[in-house]
Formats: sequence, C-alpha cells, structure tokens
Amino acid sequence: MESALDMATEEFGQRLALVNDGAWSLATPCSDWDVHFLVAHVVGGNRFAGMILDGWTASNAIEEVMSTPQLGGDVMEIWTSTASAQASAFQRAGALE
Repeated sequence: MESALDMATEEFGQRLALVNDGAWSLATPCSDWDVHFLVAHVVGGNRFAGMILDGWTASNAIEEVMSTPQLGGDVMEIWTSTASAQASAFQRAGALE
C-alpha cells in the first residue's frame, strides 16, 4: 500500500518535472515564496527529515540544512535523491519510535 508520503512525493516530482527555466521566479500560493524558494524548502525538508531519523538533533539538522544551498545543478536529481533518502529513513525499522 502506498503511503501518504509516497503519494505526495510522486505528485511533487511530477509537478517539478514541469518547471522550465523561466518558471523559477514565478509566484506560488505562498505570497512570499517563488517556485525556487518552494522547491528549495521541500528539498531541505527532505534532508532535515532524513537527518532527524538518522539521529541528528533538530538544532544540528536545521543548522546543517540552512547552511548549505538546497538546489544547484540537476534539480530533478537532487529532488529524487533527497526524496529517496527520506523515504528510506522513514521505512527503517523503528524509525518513528
């Protein structure tokens, strides 16, 4: 059975694949965020969740995420790798204990 996280990840990836070079600065429903900021936020969230589930403290994980650029190079590859790492972290036995 597909989890809510799996469905959200799949949907976000499908929408991200539609973003072209001219769309990164477009507005989103979040009035202060453009597409680039929104995607960086979600990728950073993937990284943060994976770190927390790997035993990082929240403060260390957020410091690490906030100190590094979330996007660069191949955005779809970055998205795919961080989403996969997050999913794997959630699937580990005892991850939510």
